[in-house]
Parts: sequence; C-alpha cells; structure tokens
Amino acid sequence: MSKRRPHPDDELMGELFAIAEALYRPGPERDAAAARFGELYGEYGTPGRFDLLSPDTAMYLLHVAYRIAMANGKPDQARDLARRFFSHPGAEQADPHDAAWMRFCWATANYNLGQDDEALEVMRPVLERGRLPYQRVFLYMARGFLMEYSYSHVESPDRVVPEGYAALAEEVFRRIKRSKSTRRRLPDPATVRDVYDLLNSSYPAERQRMYAPDTDS
Repeated sequence: MSKRRPHPDDELMGELFAIAEALYRPGPERDAAAARFGELYGEYGTPGRFDLLSPDTAMYLLHVAYRIAMANGKPDQARDLARRFFSHPGAEQADPHDAAWMRFCWATANYNLGQDDEALEVMRPVLERGRLPYQRVFLYMARGFLMEYSYSHVESPDRVVPEGYAALAEEVFRRIKRSKSTRRRLPDPATVRDVYDLLNSSYPAERQRMYAPDTDS
C-alpha cells in the first residue's frame, strides 16, 4: 500500500483543528487560540492565499472564523464569512456536506440579523440538492436549522413565525416521515412552539425529551 502524500494544507488544517478544540475551553487557552487564529486568518484569508487553499481547508478556516464571530455577538461578520465560502474557486467541486454546512451557517447568521427571507432563501438549496448518499443528512440539517431557529426564540414561544419557516417545517416533517399527505399540520398562523413541537415529534420517541427546551419558564 502506497503512503498518502502530504497535502499542502495539512499543517494548517492541523492547527485549525487544535484551535477549534481550544475554543470550547473558557479562559486563557481560548483567548490564546482566538489570537492565534487571528494571525492565521490574516495570513490565509487574504484573497491571493485564500483562493489557493483546497475547498475543505477554506471551509474550515471560514467555519472557525464564523464561530468566533458568532461568539463575539457579530452575526453580520459571521454571515459574510460563511457566504465567502461560495466565492472560493473550488466551491462548486467542494464536498456537498461542506457546502451544505456553510449554507446552514450563513442562514443561521441571517436569522440572527432578523433577515428571515434571506435565511430561507439560503437554506432552501440544502433540501433541493439533497441527493443520495446525502439525502437524509441534508434533511436532518434542515431540521436542525429550524430547531435552532426555535431555540433562538425560546423566551417567546407564542411568537408567530414567518410563513416561510412554517412551510419549510411542514416539508421537512413530511420528508422525514416519508408522508405522502399534503395536509397541513401546523395552524395558520403558526407559532414558535408549533414549529418546535412538530419537528420535535419527528425524532424517535426516546430522543424527543432531550431536545425539548423549557418554554414555560
């Protein structure tokens, strides 16, 4: 068996993985990791260097930057970082899961900015392009996006959601359940609690409670 040739991005990816892990640890280690990432992004995030990265390395560089921006309460910056992935020369040839994940991040930043129409527009292709072997994975990713949207409004469970979210939730539920029925399950208009409850019911019974936020507190 021939040995795998080292990839030019291997060293950078190794450091990005270490930084991503350190970002989960509060305190000086996380601060040091964020500072080191700033140096790496300053070097590899420039247009000339960024375009030469492999698509998977470009995705991971931007994803770490996205995490830091969101943690710092800068969803506008996070949105631009996630969106930037699709300007990479190799984006069209990227792993479909990587591309879908960056859409998830882009859409998440959008709804955190109150840009619901844009969030739905960005997320819709994840379902439309979900072909085997990624079909179920992308479907669950769309469900996760909607669940996170519900979590983001957990303190106002009776808030009416835009119809686009309700329609997407209906479609995701039908596909997960492999239901041919077109009957609407959500009330019109639907609330955050309604969307959450519908999607939560698509999990196996033994897993539903672990996803349930305390909407009554």
